[in-house]
Amino acid sequence: MSTIVNSTTLKARSKGHPVLIITKDTLFSNLCSAKHFLISLLMVVIVPLIALFLLDVKLLNENNTLTEQLGLVHFIYTNGLVFPIIITVSAAPLISEEINSGTMLTLVSKPLRREGIVLGKFIALFLFGSLLSTSSLLILSLAARLIWPFPDVMEFFIVNFIFSIVIIICFGGVTMGLSSMIKKPRNVILFPIIFIIFSFLLGIFIKMLLINPSIDGQSIYEKYQLYHFDLSYHMANIYLSMIDHTVPNAIDAWSTFLVVLGYRKYEAVWVCSPYFALCGLGSIPVVSNYYPPIVSSIILILIGVFMLMGGIFYLKKKDIS
Repeated sequence: MSTIVNSTTLKARSKGHPVLIITKDTLFSNLCSAKHFLISLLMVVIVPLIALFLLDVKLLNENNTLTEQLGLVHFIYTNGLVFPIIITVSAAPLISEEINSGTMLTLVSKPLRREGIVLGKFIALFLFGSLLSTSSLLILSLAARLIWPFPDVMEFFIVNFIFSIVIIICFGGVTMGLSSMIKKPRNVILFPIIFIIFSFLLGIFIKMLLINPSIDGQSIYEKYQLYHFDLSYHMANIYLSMIDHTVPNAIDAWSTFLVVLGYRKYEAVWVCSPYFALCGLGSIPVVSNYYPPIVSSIILILIGVFMLMGGIFYLKKKDIS
């Protein structure tokens, strides 16, 4: 339920900046309420924690890294599905419910610009997502230390926190923009949730049929340049490239799944057997390099920013009565 910041609230706190008042009330009265935050935190950490405690420490050695053991689970479950969904569900009612309840009419009748309302609520969402990410990563880092002295706990924390910021801006901006344009929160949620689920569940299964190279060496996925529109590719490109730079070789064990995500591709080569006079078409995985990782980051951030700005522009023109 969206926080109601009415004229009494603004008057009582007139010494503060109106945007900061909205940020504070939205953050503490709604997004970071004990029930909402704890449920969100539990959803984010439950599967990675289970995966962590199921590790057989007898099989681990000093060369094993936390990223190698947990990175793929955390990327698919937390960063790919649960965290974006939580951000989307949390952002959806922030503007639309204010309009439905009539509170927006009270707010805009005061000396408070409409873009200030949206900005204040988006800052609250950003702080909520950052706090949720930090808390979950601290729990996983401490649990990992209890299980095994992994050498890359700090790197794991930093990579996932930076990546979570991109997710908050992208999905938070898109949902806040839609919340400014669509009256019913459930309709606001619908498109982002469908897109997330399709990209990381159904889309991955479909992509398995499109990634194998044909005789000319190109897959359907590459030939028709489907990676331009593939959310899971851009997210994997950002996340996995950071891992490659901070924890080298940690993702080598995920080779098949890296191809499914689009981060690597099969390159067709002729393979000859040293034992038999036979040659045939084979393939090896190589980094796809469809986009530089920084460009993928900019694309996702700009999508969120443009949708947020579009929502502000629409709200400024909208007749609220």
